[in-house]
Amino acid sequence: MRNRYEVMKESDQVNTDGNKYPDVMTFPIEKFLYTNTAKKYILRRFDLDRFDLLCIREYGVAYYDDIILWLNNIDNLKNAVPGQEILLPSKRDLDRFFSKYLR
Repeated sequence: MRNRYEVMKESDQVNTDGNKYPDVMTFPIEKFLYTNTAKKYILRRFDLDRFDLLCIREYGVAYYDDIILWLNNIDNLKNAVPGQEILLPSKRDLDRFFSKYLR
């Protein structure tokens, strides 16, 4: 499953099992390129409850949720509101980004 953690480098901080946490500051969000026109979308209450279903409907998979939220400066869905406009990048642009920056 593709998500933002696969793109981050490991930090020097470890959990109780000895696994390293991802370093959020290494996520290359500034390198995302829109080469295709992004779709404007108005969030509905249902989208905020089940953002994964919006991703499945638009992209056929749920795992782009993190990157779409980051690209729209939404740190948490609890901070989004119905009626808010977001941009949905093309699947081609998302795939290109992950292919280029996956560890």
